[in-house]
Amino acid sequence: LLLHRNGKTRNSCQAKPPQITVPSVAIERDYWIPKITIQLKQWYQRRVRGSSQLLTWLILPLLSSYVAAGEFTLSGKIKSALIENAVIYGTLGLLFGVLLIYVVASKHLNRYCEHIFNS
Repeated sequence: LLLHRNGKTRNSCQAKPPQITVPSVAIERDYWIPKITIQLKQWYQRRVRGSSQLLTWLILPLLSSYVAAGEFTLSGKIKSALIENAVIYGTLGLLFGVLLIYVVASKHLNRYCEHIFNS
């Protein structure tokens, strides 16, 4: 119950909710954006994501290994950086391959065991 300024009480549950009208036709999300703007946005996002991936996984690790290399010649530093990154990425690739084989084998093993025990 609510108490008004004039001292009378009123039951708040008796009030009707406001009527909301919903259009019967769905409104497109980007109806006001020109198609060329959407295409430019998609092109830009692809370029930014691609360059970010390239920088993150290839260029920056090579440059950091190049700077940390103890060689004195340019070719020695590049060779040392490439070998160091090849070892790191080779180890990660091998680990990923082993885990991928494990996941695939466990799914096939589970299916094989279910087939044997249900027969």
